Amino acid sequence: MSIDSDASTFVIVLLCLTAGCSAGFEADADGPNTVNPALEETPTTTPTPTPTPTPVLTETAAGTGEPAQRAQRHAAVLRARSGATRLTRSVSASNDSLVSRQVIVGRVDGEATLVRQRTRVLDPSYAVTAPPNATIWTNGSVVARRIGGETFRADRSPRPVERQLASGRATVSQAFSEWPLTYAGSTQTPDGVVDVYAAERDRFERGAATPAFNLSATVVVTESGVVRRVRVRYETTLVGRNVTVSEQFELTADGNVTVERPTWVGNATTERFNRPCQLSGRTRC
Repeated sequence: MSIDSDASTFVIVLLCLTAGCSAGFEADADGPNTVNPALEETPTTTPTPTPTPTPVLTETAAGTGEPAQRAQRHAAVLRARSGATRLTRSVSASNDSLVSRQVIVGRVDGEATLVRQRTRVLDPSYAVTAPPNATIWTNGSVVARRIGGETFRADRSPRPVERQLASGRATVSQAFSEWPLTYAGSTQTPDGVVDVYAAERDRFERGAATPAFNLSATVVVTESGVVRRVRVRYETTLVGRNVTVSEQFELTADGNVTVERPTWVGNATTERFNRPCQLSGRTRC
């Protein structure tokens, strides 16, 4: 299926700050009102209003943005300054029992990416697609894969998906292309202004896929274009049975991340190319 996801709903509360203040003084019950002459000459100061966050993307711009462009910008910025991500997808039965759970943890910098993918299927009768557990390292020109902890494979040309998993590029593209997200406002955070996009539908048609019911989706985008968070949750059917699908994507580190070459990469490249791949963790071979 297209998304096996972990998600939760966000409520954006904008606080309206009121500038200025006023104070009232009651008269002395036992005597007339008196005024300190010195206070009469004290100039009145007007408090400086608290600035309101300005949307990075206006509602009009949000409607014309291309999902692929958003995803490409997210990946490019994150690769330039390095980062780490975590994606969790889950499918639950109508009785809340877990059917499957997939976790993808990624690290990316300007030279390489590293992805660890783990999947658990607890009820195979739901026919959930379960990719094998794998660890994938690539520096753009060589890719090394460790499948199931023992099988090693290496190639000269990594597939695009292998270069995109660590940054979450595919998740970002899918969120903006599959769900009816609309601009929901901007807010100030300790790390800067973020834009929020959201969608809520009782029923949403998905082409050839089964419809999504009680859909709730939220995407948080930073000023630089990096997607900090994706939350998606909806109900649908698998093999004729009701399930709940949820997706949770998090930017767990933004900057100061280094992708080191795992020790097993040398074994994989030696086996594939019949010679040691002469590279450090930072250079291509």
